[in-house]
Amino acid sequence: MKKYFKPIMVTLAIILVCGGLLAILSDVLKVSSEERIQRAINKIYTEESVSLSDDVDVYSVDMSEFDDVGKVKACYKLDNGDYLVLATGKKGYSNGTVTLYVAINGEGVVKNVVEDSYTGQTLMSKLGGLYERFVGKDYSENQDGVKEVVNGATGSSTAASNAVYVALQFAKKLGK
Repeated sequence: MKKYFKPIMVTLAIILVCGGLLAILSDVLKVSSEERIQRAINKIYTEESVSLSDDVDVYSVDMSEFDDVGKVKACYKLDNGDYLVLATGKKGYSNGTVTLYVAINGEGVVKNVVEDSYTGQTLMSKLGGLYERFVGKDYSENQDGVKEVVNGATGSSTAASNAVYVALQFAKKLGK
């Protein structure tokens, strides 16, 4: 019994030190939700200084008809008049999802798209060029054109286009 005491104590000491370091580092390195949103804004608006103006209540808009395609998680009004919509597109590869920040101006034009996260998807590194296809397009009259951008593409890109589509539908229902 005595020969096992020392290795067990050393192992417990290592576990306690590592656990303490993990707790300290998780607090120090944690990114707040405000910081995460500001990072997305900085990726989208590289040439101009834009900040958060107000939160939009996403529950005030009935989006139930789009539940099979995606969901709007959050929406923010920016001080330049644009809307930043955090939307999740469904129907990706293996029923995965893609969550994107979509910046939309007052006329329904997509200003930029930035990836936030994804689940159950592969080949996501190849979607960078896909997001550029949405930028600068006016979908205010024909938002079904979003679907045509990725016609016949992979499941991951289908989920991404669904996220943009849901974001545009949300902006349309807001009257923007």
